[in-house]
Amino acid sequence: MKLSLSQVRNYLNRLGISIIAGEPFDLGKIMPLNIASRYDAVAAKIISKEYIILFPRSEDISPDDIALHNTALCNALLLRPIFTFSRLDREFASSLKSAKIAYIVPSRQVFIPPSVILESDRAYADDEKPLGAHLTPWAQVVLLDCLLHEQLPGVVQFSTLRARLKITPVNLSRAARELERRGLARIIHPGRDAGIDFTFDKKRIWRKASPVFVSPVRYSVRIKVKVKGTIKSGVSALSETTDIVDNNFLTLALTTKEAKKIPTSKLLRYEGDVVEAWRYDPLLLNDNKDIVDPLSLCISLEDSPDPRIQIAIEQLLEKTLW
Repeated sequence: MKLSLSQVRNYLNRLGISIIAGEPFDLGKIMPLNIASRYDAVAAKIISKEYIILFPRSEDISPDDIALHNTALCNALLLRPIFTFSRLDREFASSLKSAKIAYIVPSRQVFIPPSVILESDRAYADDEKPLGAHLTPWAQVVLLDCLLHEQLPGVVQFSTLRARLKITPVNLSRAARELERRGLARIIHPGRDAGIDFTFDKKRIWRKASPVFVSPVRYSVRIKVKVKGTIKSGVSALSETTDIVDNNFLTLALTTKEAKKIPTSKLLRYEGDVVEAWRYDPLLLNDNKDIVDPLSLCISLEDSPDPRIQIAIEQLLEKTLW
């Protein structure tokens, strides 16, 4: 598959790497036909340095070919070329890296030493990791955020998600790719900003994703002291949004990192409030309220054997999603 300049630009922009592309560059004016005929070329500035971005016209090209062409272009242009590929296997990429040849594989990796070297978790065509039984925390957060805040079906821009979730470009790309691989959405590249395209309504997305949701709660402890940064979760949060009555103790949520800071001397076995240690920050999706978001709450309680809780969960989903 032949790449476009917009795919390269979108990928670099998502990573926060500035690129200013100029006019198409005619290689035929300075290079022999056997090299010039094999590429489309564009002059560009990446992080304020000038390069020639090369788009092979055919996939029938070897690492040795690239090495020869790279040397010839460097000598003729006095500019460093950057080769682009839609996919690379590990052996091909290793050859280019050994020769310090710059290249970009949009959505997978960028190698422009020494300033920019980055690989995603699916960097190589022969090395995409199998999906786990459940969503990764960031993939779940991105999906729940879209269900809570967007009109679906529809496209949610990466820039919107980055601003709302304070998520890094790399983590967002990984999360979006996971949602795509699980058949929950697809990644699109409209103009300068990529986005996640959801083709189902919220109820269908929820039903489809339910088998792979992971409880946000890693573990819970009981304490009698106040802990800063907690918000209501569990039945305490459910009682705020449905008709269920709270327990005679509070259930509170905290990140796992913060929960680990609670001194063991303050932990109890049978008394006190319950503090849940969450896989992701419970403040990410709660819209500055004093309770966790309704969808994470439903997921955290879905295995409860209490029929009152199951009825309350259905009430909350009805109010939130459909």
